[in-house]
Amino acid sequence: VFNLGSYKTGSSSLNEALESLGFHACKTAWNDLGGQFASFDMASIADFKASPTSGDTPLHKAVNRCTALGDAPWLFLFPTLMRAFPKAKFILTRQPSCEDWVYHVRGLWQWMGWLGEEQKWTTPLGKKYGIAGELNACWYGSWAPDATKLWHSRCVETERAIVKTARKLDNAARSHIAAALLCGRVQGWV
Repeated sequence: VFNLGSYKTGSSSLNEALESLGFHACKTAWNDLGGQFASFDMASIADFKASPTSGDTPLHKAVNRCTALGDAPWLFLFPTLMRAFPKAKFILTRQPSCEDWVYHVRGLWQWMGWLGEEQKWTTPLGKKYGIAGELNACWYGSWAPDATKLWHSRCVETERAIVKTARKLDNAARSHIAAALLCGRVQGWV
């Protein structure tokens, strides 16, 4: 099971729900599988994307050890995941709207003290934007959610692309891919 929802979309609630149903659910970082920043490591993500079913990156270890995965980086890998794991189930957690999602992500960034601050890391983008910011700058076009509509537009595009890709693969291959849309939070958990 892969949750393709971004952070601040109820992914912690879904993780808890899946755990209560007996899944070995793993969210961001996977601690012993790669450390705090494993899910944001661009080299590991590139290696996984090149060969999703075999490898020794933290992402490969997470796929092999966990029965449900969510949060970053899975959202960013949805086309690769849907092709490599055609019998997997895919869930898209989301906020009621992309405006709501940007609002909540800005709150997270503010709470973390990241708004208006440059983070330090080892790659050129990372040095400018920080580890999570490197992945965000690549996907959303800027390291942090800002007042522009850039993150909002990318949120809309991403959600549409996930659903269209799932439908296209399902129709073309008659596979068992499921794209479930969960609006807001999973009721009764966290």
